[in-house]
Amino acid sequence: MQYKNNNISIDPNKFWSDSLVKVLTVLVIFVGASLLVTQTSPLFASGCVSNVEADFSTDGLSVTAISDKSLSNVVLQFADGSEQKFEINKDGEYSLDFSGTGLNDGKIITGVWIKSGCEKSGDGPGYGEFIERCSFSTTVSITPPTLTVVEGGSADFVISLSDTEVPAGCLATIQIETLDEARNGNQATTTGVDYAPVNISYEFIGSNVSIPLNIDVLSNFDLEFDETFVVSVTPGLNSVVENSDESVVTIIKQPLTP
Repeated sequence: MQYKNNNISIDPNKFWSDSLVKVLTVLVIFVGASLLVTQTSPLFASGCVSNVEADFSTDGLSVTAISDKSLSNVVLQFADGSEQKFEINKDGEYSLDFSGTGLNDGKIITGVWIKSGCEKSGDGPGYGEFIERCSFSTTVSITPPTLTVVEGGSADFVISLSDTEVPAGCLATIQIETLDEARNGNQATTTGVDYAPVNISYEFIGSNVSIPLNIDVLSNFDLEFDETFVVSVTPGLNSVVENSDESVVTIIKQPLTP
């Protein structure tokens, strides 16, 4: 179609090459003898840049790598810090499932590098764009921060996260450990003699963001001064927990009864 006015002939198809213009809007306005042609900014081909996505399974054991260009390689990052690379030697693969194999079988995946197109993260040889399984972070606390217990009693605590829920796919693990340490001018305790030791890992899942901790304080007939031990809480490997915390427990001697 051509538009004519005062012997001026304009063919819009000759203005823009179909191979370059994705969207072309032609607005023709006649004002007296003038003709105004307006078009939207052309959208050029995206070249080698790709759009990638990662769909992690709920248990964190597998991930689906998705791209609008053929996948070149995928590298899995596991909770223990190890990595496993998969080369894709077949063109036209746009969505593939991956999980750890061999020594990495059954490991939790914390992130994935997806290579397709020309993007390079620089994190490793040929590594593509990195996608983290979880971008959430939180802090942990143990209360009370100090506690005095008589021999034969119980040291009772609550360990809590600062958030009300851990999102699905996020690893919120902590390590709880008792340590014999001299604090506040007191002597250090003896593990297994003065109290029942604790050394455990724990994972917070969903809305379960608080746990009780009870440590038995033992009685003995030794003549000794007050003693202390520490309950230490630290984040697990690749955990979303960002900090450590502790509580200091002082054990006082059971009063002698006549």
